[in-house]
Amino acid sequence: MHNTLTILIVDDNRTNMQLMDLLVRKIPNCSTILFDSPRAVLDGIADLRFDIAIVDYQMPELNGIDLIRSLRAVPRFLDKPIVMITVDQNSEIKLNALEAGAIEFLHKPLEPVEFTTRIRNLTRLSDAQRRLQNHAEFLRSEVDKATEELRSREEEIIMRLSLAAGYKDQETASHTERMA
Repeated sequence: MHNTLTILIVDDNRTNMQLMDLLVRKIPNCSTILFDSPRAVLDGIADLRFDIAIVDYQMPELNGIDLIRSLRAVPRFLDKPIVMITVDQNSEIKLNALEAGAIEFLHKPLEPVEFTTRIRNLTRLSDAQRRLQNHAEFLRSEVDKATEELRSREEEIIMRLSLAAGYKDQETASHTERMA
């Protein structure tokens, strides 16, 4: 991976949050942002930046599915991988989380090897997405430069042709220059 990836962890249980933080920090080039309240995430959403989110389901005020929906409503988070973590074994919760935009679903108690492996896989995916996005932006920039260069050349050609036409007849030259 090229740059540090930021992992957002939202869990009201400090022990679980600290465990996930510890496991994520063992993954190379990863840093974490920790929130113990979904409301705090939403309060700071304007300044929030992350590459991957890990969200607990059962939290006070707002459950993890509602938080995922709120995150997905922000355009810059549409393509960010979001992992739902819960102790609940209800398949309806899993389905709702996936429909809300979660791409992974893990159960508590967390199994450290499985958790680390899945998050590492997501970091690879995020890094590849970031590189593709950077490459697409670079290509867009190059196309814009080439287009501007072509426009400039076209204008120069028109001006030179109008000058050439002007050598033949002064009255035509003035008209051709205005037209150019």
